[in-house]
Amino acid sequence: MADTQRNATESAASDSYAGGSTRTPTSNADAQLNVSGLEQSDSQAEVRSPWREVRLFLPPDTAGPSTASRIASSDSDPKPTAAELKAAFGGALLGRNGPDAPLMTKAMREKEDVKQGRVKKQYTDVRIRIRFPSRHQLEAVFPIEATISVAYDFVRSHLNAQAQKASFILYQTPPKRDLGEKDVKLKGKTFGEMGFAPQAVLMLRWEKADWNTSTSQAYLSNALLQQASPLPAPHSFEQQVNSPHAAQASQQPTEEKATGEKKMPKWLKGLQKK
Repeated sequence: MADTQRNATESAASDSYAGGSTRTPTSNADAQLNVSGLEQSDSQAEVRSPWREVRLFLPPDTAGPSTASRIASSDSDPKPTAAELKAAFGGALLGRNGPDAPLMTKAMREKEDVKQGRVKKQYTDVRIRIRFPSRHQLEAVFPIEATISVAYDFVRSHLNAQAQKASFILYQTPPKRDLGEKDVKLKGKTFGEMGFAPQAVLMLRWEKADWNTSTSQAYLSNALLQQASPLPAPHSFEQQVNSPHAAQASQQPTEEKATGEKKMPKWLKGLQKK
């Protein structure tokens, strides 16, 4: 009888030990699942938007006078300076690659470009500025392999609640070209293939006609509007002409004035004798 009770006790102990050993792997598996779940959640939290350096520019207050209006209002005809003449002469030399240029193969052109230091630059980023009907301009930097759908996602992520579900289309002008989000011709095309590198300007048109006026609101988020800054002033040609370097170049005496009368070429003397 004692032997029977002893055997029953040992059997129960062995069963409890076996049960503990079978439950331990199950708890380890659960722990591994929990750890993997945390890793997935962390990886999802690290997903970032493909755009960066987001900036919003306020609409310009007043438009300055155009170059044509400044020229028309001047009392006398403008006279080119020495710096302007030098720049024009340099442009004429660079323009020799026109229809009168000698025919060259692709290999010859590439060799000439390397020789002249005109190797085509490879861009990795594209700076895109989107103009709204309200004259606000939203700008960001995108990877060159991004597609037009990324630009639409970028705009939607910065709209206010009223415009979140509003339909709009991005386009270029001139010439006017609609860049539809679901356009079959643009499917899979990158910004680089669309010719946006290194920078491009896109226009935005709302489906609602009354939203497309310059007096309409921007329909952008309040957080973004609070960070808006004035639009940088464009580079002035007059400042470049009136720079100290240009003024110094225009004040330098020419060689003809320093040496006196210019000598007449021999071939011109021969024509005068005839």
